[in-house]
Amino acid sequence: AKNSAYTMYQKAAKNDPEALQFLKKLKERGVIDSSVVAETVKRNVDRFGEGAEGILSKTAKAPFRGAAAVYGGVDDFGKVIAMQSEMAAYKKAFPNATDDEIFDYAADVVRNTMPSYSTAAPAVRALSRIPFGTYATFPAEVLRTQKNIIKIGLKDIRQGVATGNAALASTGLRRL
Repeated sequence: AKNSAYTMYQKAAKNDPEALQFLKKLKERGVIDSSVVAETVKRNVDRFGEGAEGILSKTAKAPFRGAAAVYGGVDDFGKVIAMQSEMAAYKKAFPNATDDEIFDYAADVVRNTMPSYSTAAPAVRALSRIPFGTYATFPAEVLRTQKNIIKIGLKDIRQGVATGNAALASTGLRRL
């Protein structure tokens, strides 16, 4: 598809200004946790800093960096897909809204319905710093997002029914 998440990342890798701006807005709104733009810059800076870190240290850290990058990339990719899906649904539900209004609404929905360690409760994030505490973050995020899925779904249904907006009510039903 023309605007798929995969296409978005391909365009960003080629420094497409529109794709980079979209990803930057997602980062600013707290939808994605890692920054595609920052990663590109970091890769370029790392080329100049080679040798600054010892070979033993680099080798020991490599598997962890790789795993973190893969996890963050997959997580962000899923959120970009969700964002595009929400924007399409709300564009149908609110045809008179501006693109920025749709973006902001969809960003709020994705941020509140998809797990993210950066949006976890501060107490849970603090707990995750101790060895056994990391296991508390995921269940806490599942509870937070499930509550928000129900809350946002019911809100969309109520508002859609009250205003005769079948597209919005349908979006709420889909969410539930």
